Amino acid sequence: MSALVVAAGSVAAFRTIHFVVINAVLAGVWLFVATLVASPSTSPSTSPSSPSTSPSTSPSSSAPLSVDDVVRDAVEHNKDLLQHRLEAKRADAQQTAAWWGFSPELDVHAGVSDVHSTTGTLLLGDQKGTLPLPVDASTKSAESSVGLQWATPIGTRVGAELSLVRGFSGPTSASDGAVVLSLTQPLLQDGWLPGASFSLDEARLTAQIARETLRSEVEQFVADVEGAYWDLALAQADVEIKTRSLERARQQREDTAENIRRGI
Repeated sequence: MSALVVAAGSVAAFRTIHFVVINAVLAGVWLFVATLVASPSTSPSTSPSSPSTSPSTSPSSSAPLSVDDVVRDAVEHNKDLLQHRLEAKRADAQQTAAWWGFSPELDVHAGVSDVHSTTGTLLLGDQKGTLPLPVDASTKSAESSVGLQWATPIGTRVGAELSLVRGFSGPTSASDGAVVLSLTQPLLQDGWLPGASFSLDEARLTAQIARETLRSEVEQFVADVEGAYWDLALAQADVEIKTRSLERARQQREDTAENIRRGI
């Protein structure tokens, strides 16, 4: 009977020791796992929390900008593109000024002349003899003229002039008028379309070059802005993913620590 009691006491003691050993092994395993989970996140656990709030809170405070809004705002405020736009406008103004060089010219002239002069002498006889008298040859007249000239882009110069002369007194008291038409066509220098319109072609090509340069700069700038926009969006998404991963790792560490504290 005593042997049975001793054997039963030995079995109970063995079970107690076995339970203590198993709990100790499990506690060591959980402690090792907790160390592995907590070791990579203990150092950055405080630092990432501060920068991770800025990408998440800034879009929530205001409505996020679309890629079109960002591109439009960047194009409007970029100084290099503004310079190219001004250069294109200047080229267009030069092209317009080149065309104005072939506009007609109007010339109007008017004048009044009063010339006092004497020509020869007139003999006047009386009882005392003959006396020489001067002859008055003064003239008064008015002159006016209207002229129109036009240099065409093919080198032809066309002109028309109307002149009128009206005398009021003197030998030339009659009125006179004339109409003059002129047509000039250079044969070599500044002649025909290639020579006369060189300034027009140069201004047109300069304006076209400026517009194409502006278009190329805008396309390249838009591509760069869109690339930067999507890079930023990808970086913000990556930050959010890593922030959630950090939160899960922190939660797992807290759960493991609680389990270790409870001895589970």
